[in-house]
Amino acid sequence: NAEYMGTPYEDAVAAPELDIARAPEFASRIEDAVRAEEDVDALIREDEALFFSAAFAQMFTRVVLERLIQPLDLDSRGEYEFDDDKRTIISDRFSTYAKVLQLLAEHEHCQRAILAALEAFVLETARARGGMFELMANLLQIAYEQDLLSEESINDWAAVSSTTDHVAVVQDAALFLDWLRCAESDGDGGDDDQSEP
Repeated sequence: NAEYMGTPYEDAVAAPELDIARAPEFASRIEDAVRAEEDVDALIREDEALFFSAAFAQMFTRVVLERLIQPLDLDSRGEYEFDDDKRTIISDRFSTYAKVLQLLAEHEHCQRAILAALEAFVLETARARGGMFELMANLLQIAYEQDLLSEESINDWAAVSSTTDHVAVVQDAALFLDWLRCAESDGDGGDDDQSEP
């Protein structure tokens, strides 16, 4: 797979041999195949280098986020409602894209790209809605439950303090990050019975 330069949680810069301009069209073709319940393996084999690039991972994650989150109801304050019923709806919708995203998540640079896409989505939503409202905490929980992000990749992302915006998104994720730290420390002690945030 191609190597990437630059900071891990900003827009990925592709190796020069990749035609990243093709990524949006390729993401659209992959999404069409997934939604039609067609086998995507042949499409992936057409351009594995592009598929497993950080740029594609970030772009495809954004497409999926728009499909999963945009249809959610907003409460009276303009916040996305994340009760148990909504989490179930999101998880059901997510299953449509799980295979593709889990293939991407096998690669560390793609996990960083997924985190970058989540962060960018939260920032855009916050600007439009006037606040973050723990959106990042909810998105991280869903991504973690679906095996898209490892504890290590999440902790590495949270430890970066590159910009004021990034720090704000990490703070928005505090509920999930605290739960993850407790789950890790309890896991070290052998207790697997941890309720979710």
